[in-house]
Amino acid sequence: MTLQIYEWNSYCCNNSSDHRLIATFESATRAKAMADELSELFLKHAQQSEEAEDGDADWDPDDLDPSPALVEFATKYGGEFVEGLSWGDEGNSSEDLPEVAVLENTLFLYHGYSGGFGQLDDILEKAGATEVETNDGAPWLKFTAKADGTDSVVALHAAVAKVLDQRETLGNLCDWEAPWSLPIETDLDKVTFVPSDQGLIFTLAMGADAIEGCKEFLQKNGAHEVSISLATDSDIASLQTQEAAHRDAALENNTDAELFDPSGLSFLFTGKLAAMNRTQAQARVEDLGGVNAKSVNKSLNVLVIGDDGSPLFGAGTKGSKHVKAEKLIDAGADLRIISESHFLQLKKAVNDE
Repeated sequence: MTLQIYEWNSYCCNNSSDHRLIATFESATRAKAMADELSELFLKHAQQSEEAEDGDADWDPDDLDPSPALVEFATKYGGEFVEGLSWGDEGNSSEDLPEVAVLENTLFLYHGYSGGFGQLDDILEKAGATEVETNDGAPWLKFTAKADGTDSVVALHAAVAKVLDQRETLGNLCDWEAPWSLPIETDLDKVTFVPSDQGLIFTLAMGADAIEGCKEFLQKNGAHEVSISLATDSDIASLQTQEAAHRDAALENNTDAELFDPSGLSFLFTGKLAAMNRTQAQARVEDLGGVNAKSVNKSLNVLVIGDDGSPLFGAGTKGSKHVKAEKLIDAGADLRIISESHFLQLKKAVNDE
């Protein structure tokens, strides 16, 4: 009899107890001061919880008694903690504190596994917050980034699209990969991406600790100006409309493409082809009576954009060859930019003589 051992490796992303708090103050200075105070409070509360677990204390973190730090903070602003705050698998770990960030005059807190921030709302209002919202799930943020020059804009589009295009294949944000901290469990129905000639706007759910990393990522990829704000439902609805209009316009512009005689014309391919590989495409050019070019220049006649993730159909961003071809067209070059689907419709002209 042979002993067989089976090993099952699995990963579960479950942030069913993730919570956020968003508080608006009259000034960015006041929001920043409160963020610093809360960061200190969370650390002190965690340290006192850990000390109480190890020794004698007149309060019990396991019973969710408020720590001395919480009592002192609440008393300062004339409020009260009915019970203590809790977070993390181990309970109030000083190595896994709630995330704190400030966007202009708005403070927000987030933790991926906590009991919530509900008791803080009344205290923060007493401390000067003009509006406080507590809820579950990470907040949605709107990023607006601008870049100087076409090449920088193209590079920025490509870098961000590479991250956001994961929404086409991965159904939950916690499955994504990104150059900054990202694992948040949420559906993707509010992810938007609207590129422009000056830069781009996109929305994404994000914890507080990930903001600086995302900002640095954008700057590294060409953004010279980045603004970040909490995305309202109105913001997201507007951007979804803009994204859909951009996609519909691209489809309309490429549906009724004019056919032309390819004989004697030079062709170059860029982007990812959907129906064939590059060798097959180049062979088809020769069958049509055309020639294969090596680069985008004034003598090129046709640039073919691969259909897989093509910006011609509102998915993905323009590559450097695409942008260079558009500049040559603007300068008067006899050059066409067509889709792979358009290329497949071309037929060699029949000589009736």
